[in-house]
Amino acid sequence: MKKWRSIIIPALALIMAICAVSFGNGEIKKEVTAYGPNAYLMFANGDWSVQNNGVESAKGITVYPAEIRSEGFYSVVLEFDIPSEGVSFAAIGIKNGEHDLPGATIRIDAIRINDKPIEFSKGYTTSDDGAETRMNIYREWGGDVLPEEARSWDGSLEGASSMILDPALFMEVTLLEVDFTVFCPSQD
Repeated sequence: MKKWRSIIIPALALIMAICAVSFGNGEIKKEVTAYGPNAYLMFANGDWSVQNNGVESAKGITVYPAEIRSEGFYSVVLEFDIPSEGVSFAAIGIKNGEHDLPGATIRIDAIRINDKPIEFSKGYTTSDDGAETRMNIYREWGGDVLPEEARSWDGSLEGASSMILDPALFMEVTLLEVDFTVFCPSQD
């Protein structure tokens, strides 16, 4: 399963990117200058014993990152060797996103746990270091106080939260998948 997933996910992402450019409105707002896969799922389980903070696979986790070259639709995936229990932190991270895609926003389109779609509410895009663009999926500290640099793909932060799903859903997680869209502001 892991071997096929490592081939199929990048192939589907490439096909979707080609279709988006070929059949879209013909405009690519800004192209990324970074090389390599640069979007990934940040994750820490309930007791922080299982963590991922980058595009490389970590102990017990296989990471399937996405290469962000322009605005468009992408998917990032974590596959766990041993079922993971609970969640303390989960987010989409785009390495160098604040530099490569200034002002870009992220909209989560779907979240699946163990292949099952789950419900979620509205989040927001931010950066806590001025370099990495991030959208929190679940961040248990800080509550719902939005940071100054919070922004949203639709221009409204009403109803936005850093905890967009029920943490009780993170039991015996072997597969976490997130589909999302990156929006870039017009460079007029």
